[in-house]
Amino acid sequence: MVGAVLVPDPRRGWLRVAVGGVVHLLISLFWARVLQGALRGITGSGRALTAGATSGAGIAVLDLGLVARLLPPIRALDGAPLVADHIAFGAIVGWILRRHH
Repeated sequence: MVGAVLVPDPRRGWLRVAVGGVVHLLISLFWARVLQGALRGITGSGRALTAGATSGAGIAVLDLGLVARLLPPIRALDGAPLVADHIAFGAIVGWILRRHH
């Protein structure tokens, strides 16, 4: 969706995919770094996975509650899979941080 927002011309599908992929990668790296700092004190414990999942839910609130309001194509998407995706992302980041602590 981000690619479609940033590249509105539907004839440039390849560019939409490329731009969307790069933007999603950068957003994911940003949030992973934020979680790394936020979860620093608990990454060695079994709570890192749960804390990561909870943080992912918080990120969903920000992304879908604030950012999506500004972007109608994203706002139009079904929210449940997007929230689940954010929670899974946070849990995976927590798990990785725990394993590499």
